[in-house]
Amino acid sequence: MDFSGKPQGTRRVTAIGAVIVFHILLLYALVSGLARKAIEVLPAPFETQILDEQRAEEEPPPPPPPPQLDIPPPPFIPPPEINIATPPPSSANTITTQSVVATPPAPPPPKAAPVSRPPVVKANACRQPEYPPV
Repeated sequence: MDFSGKPQGTRRVTAIGAVIVFHILLLYALVSGLARKAIEVLPAPFETQILDEQRAEEEPPPPPPPPQLDIPPPPFIPPPEINIATPPPSSANTITTQSVVATPPAPPPPKAAPVSRPPVVKANACRQPEYPPV
């Protein structure tokens, strides 16, 4: 399909024109309207004054610490006596001899089955079928 011969529609031209006009109006609104209000919102400069140092009144002394009361030591509680039964002595391990049993040889692997291949058809050796005349 060839679309090169198709003329451009007027609908597309009007849409592009509308977008351009919208951008121009938006730019004008930003430049003229918003810039003036931003200047009015800025606060006035601060005025500073140097004040003479004022002496603070003498602070009263801190209150005395509370008196420490003599607390009696906790009563002595003797630790409980725990009797742990020791395990009976174990008998000495005896060493026994074991006879080494030879493992029988592994059986031979089974013989592989013969490989079967599917038949191969050569397409260039086939004749073309006879078609009815057209």
